[in-house]
Amino acid sequence: MPTLSATGHGGSCACLIAPELVNTTAWHWIGGMDNLRRFSALQHRAQPLADSPGVSIDPERRLLLTPYPDYRQLSNALVSRIRSALARREFYDLKFRSSQ
Repeated sequence: MPTLSATGHGGSCACLIAPELVNTTAWHWIGGMDNLRRFSALQHRAQPLADSPGVSIDPERRLLLTPYPDYRQLSNALVSRIRSALARREFYDLKFRSSQ
């Protein structure tokens, strides 16, 4: 399973490309319409992110759902809204990241 790891503020984060969720405290980004369909049976309570069509967040299951398979398809404004939403859910410290 391909994994990209990096160390950051407060610990480490990783990007794991896999066809299933792994048991971890990390957030899972499920991106792309095909992947959203693949995980359609997944039990979650994702709520739409305000002013972000197609983007939903489930903080309990730590899921970020987007119709975009590649982060480069996200506009700067949408990235900013997602970053703020994840920071409010303690994914990372937005002030720390912004000052880097």
